[in-house]
Amino acid sequence: MLSLIAFGGMPSVMPEMQRLVVEVKGWTTPTEFIQLFAIAQAAPGPNVLIVSLIGWRAAGLTGAIVALLAVCFPAALLSWWVADLWERFKDSPWRIAIQRAIAPLVVGLILSGGYVLCTPSTPDWRLWAIAAGSVTVFLTMKINPLWILAAGGTAGAFLLTGCASTPAPISAQRAATIVASPERTAADRTNDVRRKPAEVLAFIGVREGWTVLDISAAGGYTTELIARAVGSKGRVYGQTSRPDPRERLAERMKTVSNIVPVVRPFDSPAPPDVSFDLVTLMFNYHDFANVDRAQMNRAIFNALKPGGLYVIADHSGRPGTGMSEYNTLHRIEESFLRKEVEAAGFQWVAEAGFLRNPSDPRDQETPPFPKDEFVLKFRKP
Repeated sequence: MLSLIAFGGMPSVMPEMQRLVVEVKGWTTPTEFIQLFAIAQAAPGPNVLIVSLIGWRAAGLTGAIVALLAVCFPAALLSWWVADLWERFKDSPWRIAIQRAIAPLVVGLILSGGYVLCTPSTPDWRLWAIAAGSVTVFLTMKINPLWILAAGGTAGAFLLTGCASTPAPISAQRAATIVASPERTAADRTNDVRRKPAEVLAFIGVREGWTVLDISAAGGYTTELIARAVGSKGRVYGQTSRPDPRERLAERMKTVSNIVPVVRPFDSPAPPDVSFDLVTLMFNYHDFANVDRAQMNRAIFNALKPGGLYVIADHSGRPGTGMSEYNTLHRIEESFLRKEVEAAGFQWVAEAGFLRNPSDPRDQETPPFPKDEFVLKFRKP
């Protein structure tokens, strides 16, 4: 689809491509996306090569071939048809008008793509310095661009040596290994049938080393799952509003040591002086009718790092019900929840479909069939 609207080449659709590849699918980190783009630009051939690199990153050689064909074939057919039409109306006033209108549009799209590539995460003055120096030399001196490229790469090698790279999201194989761990309890395995943990981990795009807050952790099903995913260098805070007399999180800590139980109110769930990469709230938002949810969402927003994720799953309610059925059907209207979260400053990123059941009339608490449930991913800008 992107290839059909790529006026000015692939750089013009780079913002949307980056959003899909990095934020929605989690196939690469922001830094890896830029690296793939740089390789594609430096290699001989058209800049469309980036899609083959993304396909290779996601699914190996087969992914590279499929991605390249998916981008080139539809666009080639459209170009073939438009070229003939364009030639037939070469003297038409509307063709001239369209050409003039497209020019600033293409420039704007390419500039927005450049901005996305220049700001993969927290701005780094060294990257901006290299970019500014390269542009200055290019505009003021008659030097072959290859020399500028080589000089920029050399400068980057000296200035950025030793910078830690961002780990990639855990692979599907790693997620399957986590779910299949013999250390997980029988109760968790029973929950797996409904909760689909491997799909959840993939949708979130969990990365090793992350610091995570699991709100309303209760027995710790999600807390332990993500703690295993972030590994020994990561940490997962399991929040509850009051001490658990059964000490279920403490019990899980015996086998997963990077779990940290936290007792805090729901409207201020994050421990102070901790910045989070991810906050999860699984199937409990509908229970917060008596919680100041606006304050809670603002507190979560403030506790997240820039670019941090807020993932919420819940039981889907009927249109127009808002939160009115929280205590009867234990459901919440998806659009109602999304509006509240976005009011705190979050940007909606994606919705998962693996827990949806369109045939659910959503008029029962425990129907004799799978409930319609949603999983939403938001991002702090």
